[in-house]
Amino acid sequence: MKKITIITLTIISLLISGCGSKVPYKSQEPLENASLVYIYVTATNNFTDTLATSIYQVRINGKKVKQKIAHNEYMALDLKTNEITISATRTQIEERSLKLKLENGKIYYLRVKTDMDDGGFEFEEVKGSVGMQEIVKTGLAGSTLEDKDTKLTELVGSKNSDEVKKEKFSKIDEIKKAHNLKEQGVISNEEFEALKKEILDK
Repeated sequence: MKKITIITLTIISLLISGCGSKVPYKSQEPLENASLVYIYVTATNNFTDTLATSIYQVRINGKKVKQKIAHNEYMALDLKTNEITISATRTQIEERSLKLKLENGKIYYLRVKTDMDDGGFEFEEVKGSVGMQEIVKTGLAGSTLEDKDTKLTELVGSKNSDEVKKEKFSKIDEIKKAHNLKEQGVISNEEFEALKKEILDK
């Protein structure tokens, strides 16, 4: 029975995470006149967590942050330099809060530690050296990496946005080169117009 419960909760955990890998952690710098606050949830070995206890709601001065956060996830918030209260809530009942006096240009690491002996969780500020080591093991909250093996490319005209942008810029470059030739007197205006039409019709 215990084995079935563990398997079931593992499947639920995979469903929560979007059945795919998260976009990996990416370091960033605070915006001008702001503080950068990282909030992350450390990995847990406790499979007794239910669906409800796997998700944390973050609030800043009592106001909800739109994106929720789960195990092995992080979020990065650029906040105004001020005295604030940040909280993490689980199951809409258990809440832990921190009071911070944010300084301009400073980076803060706030950790939700979940695998406590009593089944509870901690919400704490950690040193930068600790935060940097732990946060790299997490992925961006609410994100899922695109699986290239399952992406449908068989449809006619199913070019991705990057391919479209490359084509657009390569055509612009070709037209610029043709225009330069016209300006240098190498080709006539009529030849330039014909060449431009040929490039655009590709």
